[in-house]
Amino acid sequence: MPEVQSYILSPEDFSQRRETGLLVPMHAGQGLQIVDCGDDRGITDAAAKIRSAKYGHDIAPGRFFGGASGLALASLLTITAQHGESAIRSFLGDYSPEAFVDFAADVSDRAFMQQAIHLNQHSANKNEDNELSIADDHLSREAQLGCAFATYCGRVLEQAGTSFTLVEAQGVRSLAGIDSPIEIVNEAAQILSKYLEPGFGVHRGALHHAVTKSPNHTPVTIHEGDHVVDGRIALVLDFTGLRSDAGRNLRAGQASYHHTPGIAAELLPELLPEYNLNPAILRAAALLLANATRAVLPGQVDIAVIPTEYRAA
Repeated sequence: MPEVQSYILSPEDFSQRRETGLLVPMHAGQGLQIVDCGDDRGITDAAAKIRSAKYGHDIAPGRFFGGASGLALASLLTITAQHGESAIRSFLGDYSPEAFVDFAADVSDRAFMQQAIHLNQHSANKNEDNELSIADDHLSREAQLGCAFATYCGRVLEQAGTSFTLVEAQGVRSLAGIDSPIEIVNEAAQILSKYLEPGFGVHRGALHHAVTKSPNHTPVTIHEGDHVVDGRIALVLDFTGLRSDAGRNLRAGQASYHHTPGIAAELLPELLPEYNLNPAILRAAALLLANATRAVLPGQVDIAVIPTEYRAA
């Protein structure tokens, strides 16, 4: 497989995407109302129609790998980095997919109750045989959830603790023009991997239970189709704070994964005040998770960086 390319998105390409509405400033208009996964696939037509009817217009979501699950894992990494192994050992105990989903659901519920923001979990229509919800036959269905981050959460975490991912993230840090403590998060990932082991993942039953039995607000959306695996596709790593609808980008011939590390730093300190989460470490955790997720995605995924200097645009 060809070597992964990391590059800065050109000013011309950035301007074109802004002018055509493929990239939208995070707080423009009604601001951040939905966080979807950074998946390259759009949501189903049925889900999009419901979303449009609810908000009265087409909406560009914030995108963060794993959605609620990704934000939950970024929180755990930050707790580990700030407070050490003893703190995370006490927090996790005998962890399970159900407990992890419950933690993510708690984060989702707080976001909805406090800020009216939907932090989505997701699957895909081919995995659920429908366009709107997690399949009810979760005990007999063989297909995994259609979210690579949730399914391979333990592998992503393990990858975040490797020297390969650290070096790749250091390169992104340089391109983005940021000062980010990714080295301490890399060490935290190695510690956390002892508790959320490589085989750990969110299964359909755990998510179905959270949606149907938990009092927490646990929104789920369904993505459509297959990942782009023929040829090269980019992961857009956004350091300016942008929203982006995957389906709209796909229809415009600009299919891409998209991840905004700043979403973690913006939301989580307020949603989880009891952990005194450091925004700089949250951003670093989110960056490292992005590179780790890229490594487990199918096909050839390059990295297109939107640097902080583009904020002026």
